[in-house]
Amino acid sequence: GHPTGRTAALTELVDLYPTLAELCALPAPETDGVSFAAMLRDPASPHRETAMSSYPRAGARGWSIRTADARYTEWRDLKTGELRATELYDHRIDPEENVNRASEAGREEEVEALSAMLAARRRGE
Repeated sequence: GHPTGRTAALTELVDLYPTLAELCALPAPETDGVSFAAMLRDPASPHRETAMSSYPRAGARGWSIRTADARYTEWRDLKTGELRATELYDHRIDPEENVNRASEAGREEEVEALSAMLAARRRGE
């Protein structure tokens, strides 16, 4: 039979190409993507610890990192790269991302850690 089920595992759009190549038994492409074919066979399979995305908006670019528990975003000026704003959403208590907790007291270490993770992903580490 075929596996059924849902997963909350994180993926990125760049994972699609290597996944399709694996499923079609084609040579693995050289991309930053990671095949999630194993997850299609077993939804409980682990995949990525983080997923990164970016969005342009009003002269800025938002760089976002998603973990199992949170989404953290830094909005940077398109020309200077200067940090304009940050957003932190705690998916454990706010899965719809209604309350930005980036400046909330007691969240400083979490913001610092997520910012470092985001910087490492942007550098390709």
